[in-house]
Amino acid sequence: MGNNPKISIITVSFNAVKVIEETIVSVINQTYTNVEYIIIDGGSTDGTVDIIKEYADKISYWVSESDKGIYDAMNKGGIKALGDFLYFLNAGDSFYNKSSLMSVVKEMELNGNIDVYLGNVICSFRNVLMGVVKAGSLVTAWYTPPHQGMFIKRALFVNMLYGCSYRLLGDREFLLRLRYERNALFKIIDVVVSEYDLGGLSSSRQNSLILFREAKSLAKKYDGNYMYNSCYQYFKALLKYMSSYLISDNLYFRILYFRAK
Repeated sequence: MGNNPKISIITVSFNAVKVIEETIVSVINQTYTNVEYIIIDGGSTDGTVDIIKEYADKISYWVSESDKGIYDAMNKGGIKALGDFLYFLNAGDSFYNKSSLMSVVKEMELNGNIDVYLGNVICSFRNVLMGVVKAGSLVTAWYTPPHQGMFIKRALFVNMLYGCSYRLLGDREFLLRLRYERNALFKIIDVVVSEYDLGGLSSSRQNSLILFREAKSLAKKYDGNYMYNSCYQYFKALLKYMSSYLISDNLYFRILYFRAK
């Protein structure tokens, strides 16, 4: 990748009036300027579109229309984009600081022809910092590096796209196809890219068993130790699900990220 790559930042939103402005501002305040900004809204009715319109002169393209779910909306944004790399920063998430994008681009300029860059994210819950999540390994059937730290070469993305049959793990299924079927080149970079809100669907403990079922279907294809790992992962998911009835989200995340330190 040459100097000064163009980055397409894509925000997906739906009825996000309380959080969309923070996301938009974090994008338009970036010091790196070779950027296009795309917002794909799912037909919000709560005032989200009014906020988007306030920043229309800072947005390269936006649309508000119904879609078939988050991965369909992300695909729409990726297809519309013209940049060298795609970065998805959805409503409620924000860049870590004003120079986050510049730090990532410096890594791109140093590391040559990489297809997917995996950076770090800070996790918070109800505006309380919980910890830093690092892209500790490449994608597996049981693990997805946080997409809020991920930059994907656009040319690869538009030929693959997210699978919309997965409710929560469409990004994992996509990355597994990239890794095992396209032999894409991944690079882990030690850069904190964004702040991620743990209040989303994939972080909800009550969705743990749904996550397990989707991961299990991926493991059948991509995990050589499928039977052994499935048993272990099932008990982890079950314990996580049961904990949602025993302790608060705030306490759970504090314990989880204290252990991760």
